[in-house]
Amino acid sequence: MAWIQTGSTICFKPYSLDEALAGLAAAGFENVEIGAVKDFLEHLDPDDLAPATIASTRSLLEVHGLRVVSMSGHAPLHLELGRDRLRRVLHAGAELGILVLNTFTGDAETEDERAAFFENVREIADEAKELGITLCIETDSNLMPTAEAGVQLLAEIGHDWIRINYDPGNVVYYAGVSPEEDIKHALGLLDHDAALRHPFKAEQAEFTQARVDVGQDVDGSRHFGERVTARVERIDDGGHEVSRKWKGLGGRSGEACG
Repeated sequence: MAWIQTGSTICFKPYSLDEALAGLAAAGFENVEIGAVKDFLEHLDPDDLAPATIASTRSLLEVHGLRVVSMSGHAPLHLELGRDRLRRVLHAGAELGILVLNTFTGDAETEDERAAFFENVREIADEAKELGITLCIETDSNLMPTAEAGVQLLAEIGHDWIRINYDPGNVVYYAGVSPEEDIKHALGLLDHDAALRHPFKAEQAEFTQARVDVGQDVDGSRHFGERVTARVERIDDGGHEVSRKWKGLGGRSGEACG
């Protein structure tokens, strides 16, 4: 099993894409995730992914000596707007060479909204499969707050190209469960992991370092396949970042913003 340690541009949320990539490169990362989430993390605007934007992004990656392995395109998939945004991020990511596209479920509540979510996520997964990109759903909103819920959700979706983007901080905050135990439900389904997570909201401050050492707590080599991207995303409450050493998954060394 190969862990791909990846620095997310969310470490530099208040800054431009150029500045974010420069910061991640200075921290020692070689692989990055770029955020393209409308009204939250627009290092790339999911509504403006024209060829010129993609070409500019590719140039920035080359300047900083980085490879983009994943993109964050979180969109409400129970809405057509969300489906169309995620599709644009998917195809832009394919142009840039990503391996993983991350999203969340959105907040579907009614039966019609749930039905729309299932239809849309299967449609996007079909396109992702054709492009060779794994679609990962994050433990985040109401349809998938935990890995345990995620196993049931993925079974209901019934698509072999969808896997779990496990965020231990979200699991602690939204569900109040132990990520060390919950993550075991994801065995065989985990493809992307937010290894070190710092909350974005002040009221989440008590969960500043919810983290799972999968290499120690779970025998990942048997359960997680040949490649798992481990994303590092940490930002302090004031939006400032510094680089510091951290102990990576499975005892590997890495860098984090924090």
